[in-house]
Amino acid sequence: MEIFVKFLFGMARANSKDRNKFLSRSGCGSYRSSLKELRRVCKVTASSEWDADLSVKFKGLLRGHAVEKEQKGGRLAEGKDPITFALYKILCDKFVEDGSKEAIFAHAFLTLTWNLVCRSKNTVYIHCNHIAWENDCLTIQFAHMKTDVEGGDSARKPHVYTNPHNITICAPTALAKYLIAFPAKEDGMLFDNKSYTRFCKQLKDIVKKNKDKVERLGYDVLHFPPVTECRISVVLSAQCLLYVYIMKMPSIFINRIRRYSHVLIVT
Repeated sequence: MEIFVKFLFGMARANSKDRNKFLSRSGCGSYRSSLKELRRVCKVTASSEWDADLSVKFKGLLRGHAVEKEQKGGRLAEGKDPITFALYKILCDKFVEDGSKEAIFAHAFLTLTWNLVCRSKNTVYIHCNHIAWENDCLTIQFAHMKTDVEGGDSARKPHVYTNPHNITICAPTALAKYLIAFPAKEDGMLFDNKSYTRFCKQLKDIVKKNKDKVERLGYDVLHFPPVTECRISVVLSAQCLLYVYIMKMPSIFINRIRRYSHVLIVT
């Protein structure tokens, strides 16, 4: 227990520009889940007293994090801020005004993600075979989602409707322009595997160019993009760090794995 708590303090200092002593609520939750998964993989059963002690320790860590934010004037909200409709409309307008191929791609990616109310990772892996036109709307199906990993709800058909009154936020129109600008791929995927990175780059660029408009809506430009992050192997990378720390391997290996884990955990 003592080793694990020291590890959390160490990760808080390593991941913070302000050298904070405490991890955020989401950070504590990730490492706690990683510890439980590591115990499961190693087939180690913890006693009820150990679990109770862990809960007490985490309550103390979270209290410390709250006090630290109060004293340092840190950002109170954790995670990304949601995109409002006003900001969504500005982004769509600016992508249309840009008119470049990358802007056409970003416009289609943004409007589909917005209308499907899905994670960006799901948008990345849309397959052309799962796109259809049904009655008066476009339908796009997902083989599986984070909340449906087994694909039991894959028959559900989210509907995407046209918007003739405001063409810049019309997803079918944006998709049509994308299909004209980008030829069909041999594997049948609508977007490529690097689409999320491309979209984030375009989003950051368009926000920087329109910084005043975005900030007037109450957004912090430094914390963009406020979209769902594609986090890869968060639990696995945290387990690697925990294992290395507990086994007290040389610091050079810890630093190498920590740098690699940043690539996995932080976009």
